[in-house]
Amino acid sequence: MCSSRPIPQHAFADFDGDGGQDMLLSRRCEFSYTAAELHFGGGRPPVVFAHSPQISTTYEVFVADVDNNQVPDVGLIERTGDTVAVRHFRNDGTGSFTEVP
Repeated sequence: MCSSRPIPQHAFADFDGDGGQDMLLSRRCEFSYTAAELHFGGGRPPVVFAHSPQISTTYEVFVADVDNNQVPDVGLIERTGDTVAVRHFRNDGTGSFTEVP
């Protein structure tokens, strides 16, 4: 795993319901790519919410509760130039996500 300035930016929550902390992060890997990912504390494979080979694209991540069920969901702000998109991903409580249209 690599990361360059000005990120990583991160948040912690128990996304898979196992009682441990998982790390939601955005990062840039030198001049190769930028990504928004969730890394589970228990060692499961990470979930990649966004990935771009354009280093001009940046991601901000945040914990949300999209459906008000007390289960942490994922929020993502994607910036490319003057374009900003906000995306949300609903968590089923086990660390599986569906993007909310």
